[in-house]
Amino acid sequence: MNRMGTRFVPGWVLLAALVGLATGCEPATGKAPVPAVPGRQASFIVNGTLETGWPAVGALTATMRGYYVGEFCTGTLIAPQWVLTAAHCVTPTTDFPVTAAMTRFMIGSDAQPTGSQDNPQPPLTGTFYQADKLYPHPAYTSTDTAVDNDVALVHLAKAVTGVTPILLNTKAMDGSFLNQTVDYVGFGAVEGINSTGSGVKRSGTMDLVEVHPHEYMSVYGGQGVCFGDSGGPGLFQVGGEWKVIGVNSTVGSDGNDPCRGVANHMRVDVYAPWITGITDLPPPDCRVDAATCECAAACQADGTCNSDKCQNFDCQTTYDCLTNCPTGDDACATVCYGRATPEAQVIMGDMVQCFQAQCDVPDAQFQECAMTKCTDQINACYPGMIGDLTCEQSYDCMVQCNGNQTCSSDCYSQGTAAAQGQLGNLFQCFQVLCGSLQDQTLFRECALSKCEVQLLACMPPADCEPVGAGTCPEGQACWNGLGNRTDCYPSDGLTDGVACDATTTDALPCADGLACVLDGAATVCRRICRTAVDCGTSAECKTPLAADWTDVGYCLASPCIDADGDGTCASQDCDDGDSEVFPGANEYCGNRKDDNCNGETDEGCAPCVDADADGHCADVDCNDDDPNVRPGAAEVCGNGIDDDCNGETDETCQACGDDDACSPVEEPKTGAKGGGCAAGADGSGGAGGPLPAALLGASLFGWALIRRRRAPGNDAAIPSR
Repeated sequence: MNRMGTRFVPGWVLLAALVGLATGCEPATGKAPVPAVPGRQASFIVNGTLETGWPAVGALTATMRGYYVGEFCTGTLIAPQWVLTAAHCVTPTTDFPVTAAMTRFMIGSDAQPTGSQDNPQPPLTGTFYQADKLYPHPAYTSTDTAVDNDVALVHLAKAVTGVTPILLNTKAMDGSFLNQTVDYVGFGAVEGINSTGSGVKRSGTMDLVEVHPHEYMSVYGGQGVCFGDSGGPGLFQVGGEWKVIGVNSTVGSDGNDPCRGVANHMRVDVYAPWITGITDLPPPDCRVDAATCECAAACQADGTCNSDKCQNFDCQTTYDCLTNCPTGDDACATVCYGRATPEAQVIMGDMVQCFQAQCDVPDAQFQECAMTKCTDQINACYPGMIGDLTCEQSYDCMVQCNGNQTCSSDCYSQGTAAAQGQLGNLFQCFQVLCGSLQDQTLFRECALSKCEVQLLACMPPADCEPVGAGTCPEGQACWNGLGNRTDCYPSDGLTDGVACDATTTDALPCADGLACVLDGAATVCRRICRTAVDCGTSAECKTPLAADWTDVGYCLASPCIDADGDGTCASQDCDDGDSEVFPGANEYCGNRKDDNCNGETDEGCAPCVDADADGHCADVDCNDDDPNVRPGAAEVCGNGIDDDCNGETDETCQACGDDDACSPVEEPKTGAKGGGCAAGADGSGGAGGPLPAALLGASLFGWALIRRRRAPGNDAAIPSR
């Protein structure tokens, strides 16, 4: 069993997204074959005769998204403002979200679209009457095996003039109706396999073979009803007058073509009381029910609707309305187009046709294509849409819109052409790579990791210097961000050593050149450093500052250890055991020492000549021919030689009461009995003592280690999909 169905032609895809969004279906195909969607198919009476009579039998037509779809069912005028049809014709489904606003009843013989397949328009002949209320039977049911109560009424906003309605049959069907020939008129199909051809009024006959409680059955006999004849009348002379005895509902066959078998029709005599009850009701009154009209402005003083009053959207407003429709919501899209002025519909159609014709490219390339090849059409829809904001400025503007599409579009239109292209690429990346993620946290993480290139293009970082201050504007501070590149972020400006809150998310707590770190038991602002030199003499440079920022650290305060007494702390002194070696000391040539701790030895000195190979250059060696004579050598008593090149001879020698009279001067050993000559009485060879206590290492407190936008901590600022 198949419903004769409504004619359903898929709509067009609203490709492009001036803000990276898209909605809609595929291009309308005009007279092309429609898909075999159960209950939503169209054509005309099989082997029917072209019909120019029966003016009260008209076509129910639809206009969706600004395009004239054409006939989807047949109906019969039974009163000046009432059309009888099938319930399945006017009951919204996912495939066909029919509404009164999109429905018009056409009096005429040809309801086929005119114009191009890309922009189908109503026929040039025929008179159209807008529907304002749909009344499917409240007990209508439909399953794969049975359909019941398949009748409906359509109320027209204005009365049809010049056409005589057809009377309803109220005589109960009895045996006198069996095996009688019934006439049928409709806009249906010539065959039911491919449902080819549609929209032309035809007539034919079938024999009535069975009568059931709610319906009767007729049989194909060379002619028959088919898809698209749904809702059309079965016409039969009762008491000498032509009356409507049935409403076309379903067809079925044991063969391949479902329209060459039997047809089922709802009995008008059974439903006459319901029909009369509805038609006797007061007409829809927008003063009583505001939902009667498409918009409030359409409600007239007499309670009727003037839908023309609703057509006040320009192209840009229409487009914004469409992009706010849920995906696949054809009813919403139809309302948006119904609100567009005729001029706006033409401009919108031109823009979309350009998208379709010029930019049949992968999603990632669409934005650039549209902006390049459809510039005139876009500018016509969005006049004055090119502004002077950068991509980042437009983006930040959109963040403040909190999802309002009209506001976002306005922010977008204020961007330069380059900014709009960058925004398009960015949002396209969000949609394609992360659009399926419903959790906002996961979506942000995906956007930050997978759309890094597009984010950096839209929001190029300042690449500021984190050490010191002054590379960022006042009120901002340098920090590591997207792509491990530094950028300037808002700062609370706390100074060195001041307690800070490391969990703040709206701004960096410390001033430029400082970081909020854990120093001991408290979080305080400390200087950012690369080397110890950046910290001075009272602190050391503790690295890394963050796990993903290894080339910088922070200055950790520590006590000064100065073992050699040269005034330089051990943390800064390259040799804390030599008082003549420290940062800033004079460099002495020939001693092969880094006297000034700059990482070089004997810089600026002449080449070293060392004839006796004692490790000392001739310019500091007082005897370069004797390897035993050199700076630092032991003084040999009694030889009359300046062994250590200090300008003195035997300076430590004197007579000794022991047999070693010529040995160096002895220093008594602590607790020793008798003499002796020893250096380092404790046997240590020099000064000694305990090492200072180990310093407690400070570690970076976890404040926003990963920064991904100019507003730190505001990752949620990435607009929703």
